[in-house]
Amino acid sequence: APGPGTTDAGAGAAGGEDEGEEDAPNKFESEVEVNAESGSVAFKAKAKFNHLVKDAETKTQAWEGKGVGTLMLRTPPDLAGGKPGKPFVTFTTEAGRVLYIANVLKTMKCMVKDSPPSVTFSAPWSPDGESPPTLQGVMFKLPKGKEAEFVSELE
Repeated sequence: APGPGTTDAGAGAAGGEDEGEEDAPNKFESEVEVNAESGSVAFKAKAKFNHLVKDAETKTQAWEGKGVGTLMLRTPPDLAGGKPGKPFVTFTTEAGRVLYIANVLKTMKCMVKDSPPSVTFSAPWSPDGESPPTLQGVMFKLPKGKEAEFVSELE
């Protein structure tokens, strides 16, 4: 019997039980809920998020990875008077943290690469969440075929 402050939970194979896959930690998958009040989702896919970092000393630029999560193109509900809301792009990590939100601009140009499948564009964004937003280059690596789907929904 377990002593004070302990339980039988997790005894697993050490307790003589064969639990198989239950010994492995469960992978957490965040699921962002979208309801009628928050609008609709036009595109959703797993992606790897990178943003362009400029080094002031060497005047060079390099892509910095921000993690893996869910890229979504969302459309908010219609505004008062029936005017449609502006669509926006969001990136949420697997842990549920929103790392990127940017409005879709009519002048925004999206570059598509087939190998590796990715979309790249610039939009106002604050990488640290505290400084004022500035125009930042971002790249989302997507599963094959999803890059064209993203761009078609963006247009």
